[in-house]
Amino acid sequence: MTDKVYDYYATTVAGLEDLVVADLRGQLKQIDRVRVERGQRHGRVYFHYERSPRKLLDLRSVENLFARVGEVRDLTVGPQSLDRIASGLGGMAWGPAFHLFDGLHGPPERPAFVVTPHLDRERRFSSGDVCRVAQAALSSLLPFSADPSLPFYNIHLHFVRDRALVGLQLFRGRAWKRPYRRASRPGSLEGTVAYLIGRLTEPGPRDAFLDPACGAGTTLIERGLTAPARLLLGGDSERSALRAARESADAAGVRACLACWDAACLPLRDAAVDRLVVNLPYGKQVALLRGSEPEAMRPLLREMARALRPGGLAVVMTSDAKAVEGIVARGEAGFRVVRTLQVSIRGVKPTIFVMRRT
Repeated sequence: MTDKVYDYYATTVAGLEDLVVADLRGQLKQIDRVRVERGQRHGRVYFHYERSPRKLLDLRSVENLFARVGEVRDLTVGPQSLDRIASGLGGMAWGPAFHLFDGLHGPPERPAFVVTPHLDRERRFSSGDVCRVAQAALSSLLPFSADPSLPFYNIHLHFVRDRALVGLQLFRGRAWKRPYRRASRPGSLEGTVAYLIGRLTEPGPRDAFLDPACGAGTTLIERGLTAPARLLLGGDSERSALRAARESADAAGVRACLACWDAACLPLRDAAVDRLVVNLPYGKQVALLRGSEPEAMRPLLREMARALRPGGLAVVMTSDAKAVEGIVARGEAGFRVVRTLQVSIRGVKPTIFVMRRT
């Protein structure tokens, strides 16, 4: 039995699993045994990696990352599975995972753990039931006890059909909670999603990059942290959003030009930018961006196309996929769709369009 961990899994927003796989291959280089498990709200990417584990902490594309400890199989939906979970946890080799975590973050002054279950809807037992039996089983096995108020280690149980996947969280916090985020805005993208859709623009060092409805500035900041750019330009109709974007950009050390404007009437010359990303507000969290209603989507897309150079890439996230598809199909905005992805964010399923300016 190996005394090191080489098997990991990462969680991601549903619909972005393939982008995460591409990023893992690019960032980590030598990974294999890659497998994707897609879900309704979240997906998981499994992989085997034998190089420096410290590189794992630099990943920006995953919501969370785990050392894979094992699985408890042959579970049912009923409470009789709780005993099987307890015995399964007791038979797993925990030392290598804890040793890996200590190597990444330093040994704890006060070791303690917490159990975080992720139940599906079919189970006829609660998260509290799982925590109770899991903490009791692990406390009798490990040289330290459970302390949900001040844990050092976070043990996750992901329930999938007839099994529970068991992993030790490797991030001290959630990766999507970026440290530069000084102020939050309703409808803002999390950093992991903003990073991935920015990668869809095929970023280059000579890019003039635009977010015409930047909100708290997350897409601009993630683009600036991903690779050099000639210009990072963003705007919003609300000055409070621009203040939040400026504060976060300064905290991240990203230089961005910000302006107050109407995204449907940009004060930019024709073909001024090379790449464009926009997250049109969707769902119930915020009122629709003026111009993002179905009947007004056409002038908004036309204005974005005008500001984008021929051949440039635009990534548009919207809940009104039919409106965008119709406008593009009729040739009313000067775009050609090259890729679409449907994702699930907070229970809403917007579509991401990757489009090239014709």
